[in-house]
Amino acid sequence: MDMRSGESMYSGLSKALASAAMAELCEWLDLPVHAGNFSTLCSNYGVQNGIETTLGVFATFFSRVNNFGSFGSLANACGMSATQIVLHHELAEMLERFRKGIDVSEETLAVESILAVGPRGNFLVDPLTLKYLRSDEHLYTPSFEQCAGTEDQMTMAERAWERTEALIASHQPAVPADRLAEVHRYVERELAALGA
Repeated sequence: MDMRSGESMYSGLSKALASAAMAELCEWLDLPVHAGNFSTLCSNYGVQNGIETTLGVFATFFSRVNNFGSFGSLANACGMSATQIVLHHELAEMLERFRKGIDVSEETLAVESILAVGPRGNFLVDPLTLKYLRSDEHLYTPSFEQCAGTEDQMTMAERAWERTEALIASHQPAVPADRLAEVHRYVERELAALGA
């Protein structure tokens, strides 16, 4: 909580520290633990959002947390955003890739390729380069800006919004249509009962 006001804090440094401490305690007790650190106190996609979300997730992502939640959370857990879910998903992918580390096996160290190609050689046609060129060794998140050598001026939030719209437009629910229709009828009945 915010000790100055007594308000609940679902994001920020104190939440990240509390989650990290909870994860340590649960590891000591050999208990499963859930952390909801994909969250921010602000209601936009600016710098504060990125800092708070990354700090909160990083503090627990590399501890013994079994389950993460709160994808899409904004404004101190008072709101949700489909675009924020896309951004949080990409952050999770980045952290998973970071946690995986760099493969330093005999093959990926590529000593034989280095010796075969030699100084000033062309590694772009080397079979090992071609093998790993499009592998998961390299991660390029679709929403993040890639300004190097490109004319594209879209922001990360704009890219994420476009991806969100495309995902929503192309989504085919796995739930049968008659069940979805019943849910819609239920919501309409409840709204009518409330006078909305």
